[in-house]
Amino acid sequence: MGLIGYTNVKPNPKFGTYGYNVGLITLLLKDSEVINFKTGETKEVFNTSLSTSLVVFWTKPFPVNPKITLSPQIFLMNSPIAWNSKTGETTVNRQLAFLLGSSFDYKISKRFGLSLNYRLSGDSQVGSPLLNNFLVGSRLIL
Repeated sequence: MGLIGYTNVKPNPKFGTYGYNVGLITLLLKDSEVINFKTGETKEVFNTSLSTSLVVFWTKPFPVNPKITLSPQIFLMNSPIAWNSKTGETTVNRQLAFLLGSSFDYKISKRFGLSLNYRLSGDSQVGSPLLNNFLVGSRLIL
């Protein structure tokens, strides 16, 4: 598996932090072995898949008080084009996936904090389920 990507993040005090990521994912799988009956040698045959990815995102922290910060988050994702060497077909995907949520950060001390996060994930395909994601964590600032 090989991954290559480019991410551009723009922090802006007025509008929040936003950006995008574009990527290419390459997958090389052993498909089968072919036997040459004249020589008796086997040759491995591989199946190559290429897939593109696109992610755009936005978040902005809103201090509620000196100890509490809320940060709404929006992520839109798509894998617009994929290609497979075995079938020779190119697939175009017009479905968008999304994550909507918010982070809740509570400062316990100057260096330590509690972080709670909720995200709702789904996609634009009719009938697909919505998933609820919860995260509980901590932050240590050194």
